[in-house]
Amino acid sequence: MKKPVDVPKIIDYDYCGDKVVNDLVYRHIERAIESNKKYKDGGIHNRHESLEQWVQEALEEAMDMSVYLCRLLDVLKTIKAKE
Repeated sequence: MKKPVDVPKIIDYDYCGDKVVNDLVYRHIERAIESNKKYKDGGIHNRHESLEQWVQEALEEAMDMSVYLCRLLDVLKTIKAKE
């Protein structure tokens, strides 16, 4: 995965030594940069939601993830059945 271009050079991209972890870090950074550009809010640290709202948002994200995982599992089962 390419390194985010807008990230300060002080970040040591290969600090961890684990390619999967490094890739995930890059993805988080890229997503944060794009989100900050899109919403112009300066990042999640500038959002002042209630504790209830944070929990609700986390729950909704987890629900979305479970839907994606179920769909992916269905696709994998379909592929396996065709083998």
